[in-house]
Formats: sequence, structure tokens, C-alpha cells
Amino acid sequence: VAAEGLIYQVSEKNFINKEKIPVCDEYYIAGDYGIYNPMAWGYYGVKVIRGKEYIYKIAEYHHSGRETQRPKSDEEYADDFIKWKEQLESEYGKVKNITFDPSAASFIIALKSKGIYVKRARNAVKGEKDDIAGIPLVQSYISSERYLICNECIYTKKEIYSYIWDEKKAERGEEEPVKENDHHMDADRYMFNTFIGYRKIGLENYRYIGGS
Repeated sequence: VAAEGLIYQVSEKNFINKEKIPVCDEYYIAGDYGIYNPMAWGYYGVKVIRGKEYIYKIAEYHHSGRETQRPKSDEEYADDFIKWKEQLESEYGKVKNITFDPSAASFIIALKSKGIYVKRARNAVKGEKDDIAGIPLVQSYISSERYLICNECIYTKKEIYSYIWDEKKAERGEEEPVKENDHHMDADRYMFNTFIGYRKIGLENYRYIGGS
């Protein structure tokens, strides 16, 4: 992974129109938690085609308390989540599993009180710093054109083209993303780290640490 410029090397082949998304084998939700910073969720489909897994980011949720000047409570977000999830499930399919970043403890409790159970995201991979854990995995699916993002996921598209390495840290030989406008990128990492994993692309030398 080059330590400068854009983190993900994407092309138009990594984006797909909504009507071309196939019926998938499984569906998942992964999210990055925020109150004043954006709350970012993704609804993903996984489909095996000719023996290989393809990941589709079908829909996203985005709300920024800072941008809108209207922060929401965990309970309000939980209500939003249930409506958003149910609408997508009625259109595509039932969600098999849900994950959020470990900092979302209060939101996870709010969801649990409404009967929604969440798996804490794996945000640590042996050999990778937490801030980049999962980036090589996501890039492997991007490079092989097996991660396809719906064109309607406008915040994800915006972030993926502004998700860059920290140049100052790169000068010191460190690889770390600029921690700005990366909320949907983090949700993607949690999805791939928690539910896809390196074993499925033949990188068995990686293993998860932490998480549950």
C-alpha cells in the first residue's frame, strides 16, 4: 500500500447502478458511530459468483449533528435505524448480522433495548495498526472488482475520493489515514474485518485480535 495520495485505487468499475445489484446470498449492516460527527451506516449484500465472493454496498445512512446543527440522541438514532433497516429488508432481504465500532457502546445499548443485537466490530488485525486495519482487505476487493458500491451511496463515493494518507506521518515512515471525512470508510472496514475476513482471500497469516 503506497503511503501517499489516495488510499483506495478505485475506478468506475467499482460503482454500480441500483437496478443492476443482484439478489444476494446474505445481507449485513456495519456502522461508524457519531453524535456531532456523522453517524454512518452501510447495508451490504454478499453474493458468491463462480466461487468468489462479491460485496455490494447497497445503501447508506448519513446524519451529521455538526453539519445539520441538530445532533440526535441514541434513542432517536435507534428509531432511525429500525425504520432504515426494515425498509431495506423489505426491498432486498433480511439482515444476517450487524456490527458497529467499539465506541458505539451507548448506541448498541439503545438498539438492544429495542430488540436489535449488535456484534462489536473487529478493529484490530495482527500486523496492522487500528487506523489502517482492514484497508488492505478492502483494497483487495476493490482491485479485483469484487467490491461494488451503489451510485446512490453519495457520501461513500465522496469519502472514497478524499480518503488519503497523512503526508506528514508518511515522511516519518508511518502509514496512517487523515482522520477526516472517513466515517463511511470506517464502516466499510468494520464490515470487511468483521464479516468477510482475510481467510477468504487466502491471507491466512492475518488474524484478528480483540473484538468479540
